[in-house]
Amino acid sequence: MMSPRLLWRHFTSAALALAVALALPAAHAFTPPDPATYGVRIEAGDLRKARAWLDAGLDPEMLADRIGTGLMIAAWNGDLPMMRLFLERGAKIDTSNALGEQALMHAAWRGQLAAVDLLIARGAQVDNPPMRWGP
Repeated sequence: MMSPRLLWRHFTSAALALAVALALPAAHAFTPPDPATYGVRIEAGDLRKARAWLDAGLDPEMLADRIGTGLMIAAWNGDLPMMRLFLERGAKIDTSNALGEQALMHAAWRGQLAAVDLLIARGAQVDNPPMRWGP
């Protein structure tokens, strides 16, 4: 059996550890980039930064301030490694931006044939429903 003094020491140590843990902010809390910074880095082809953001918890469906998701931006630029990264991390291939545009549309408009081929091979929808534009 523990002496009252030893019991008190264990109790106060545990209480102090709990108080410190509750007072400190979470060391690894992820704050996503703002949409402009995100768009600029993806448009610049910064694969390392994109991977780091995704590793830290970035939603692969995050919208940048222009164009759309990371996959859409990569398709626009014909950046196959970036496209593969976003697809591997769960980006939805047929996500639409606010204008109803999709990654396949961006790749097609910009003449990014390799990007078009990759998206179609991965199951991108070529024909959109009636009254909706498509690639």
